[in-house]
Amino acid sequence: MYDMFELTERRLLVCCQVSGVAHLAAENEIDAILSTRRLFGYLPLHNKDPPPRRFTTDSRERQERSLARMVPDDPNTPYDMHEIILKIVDDNDFFEIMPDYAKNVIAGFARLEGRTVGVVGNQPLHLAGCLDIDASCKAARFVRFCDAFNIPLLTMVDVPGFLPGVTQEHRGIIRHGAKLLYAYAEATVPKLTVRNPHPLHHCLFLCRVWRSGTTGVVFSPPPPPHTRHLTVLRDRSSRARRTVGRTM
Repeated sequence: MYDMFELTERRLLVCCQVSGVAHLAAENEIDAILSTRRLFGYLPLHNKDPPPRRFTTDSRERQERSLARMVPDDPNTPYDMHEIILKIVDDNDFFEIMPDYAKNVIAGFARLEGRTVGVVGNQPLHLAGCLDIDASCKAARFVRFCDAFNIPLLTMVDVPGFLPGVTQEHRGIIRHGAKLLYAYAEATVPKLTVRNPHPLHHCLFLCRVWRSGTTGVVFSPPPPPHTRHLTVLRDRSSRARRTVGRTM
């Protein structure tokens, strides 16, 4: 016979880590109630109500100089995006949603000047922050949820691209990856984007996101002087326009 507790624990792990059906797991009923109460503290009463605002002693003039040392100069060196998020938001308080599913993308709630914001960020510690099917669906669903309840979005960008591979192609990475782009494009809430200063990621960001008009306000720190390099971008449309212009 199987132990019912063991079966329940296995099902919970599958729902939280594999299928993504469950958003959070709790140790016991008390932990579940406290987590639910904390989640409701970020949400408005309904979709017509503004997000709640909480008093904070975290000054808007605060300068976190440690951020300059947290992102490594080498783009191939991973780092924890959670540490960046905690340094930016109020009182180092971040409530992550679905932390055990699609760990290459972070999604959760925080506050800036006491106001609720939804945070989406790539996680370089997992799959180098690449977007796969699960991560795209996870982030897209969270963006749409925030847009439904008028919660502004803070996006931390450090993505080398979509995850390649036969498995991803056969499962429809293009179709599922487009869900994230559509979610950002259709969101009407304020959007603030902070991107990684690595030059290569800057070029990918320009090509895939910025020109689509889905980012809102963008903060882009300059890369360190000793890491700058030239990256060539090929734009077929612009090359075609130049060719047509010479023949006319």
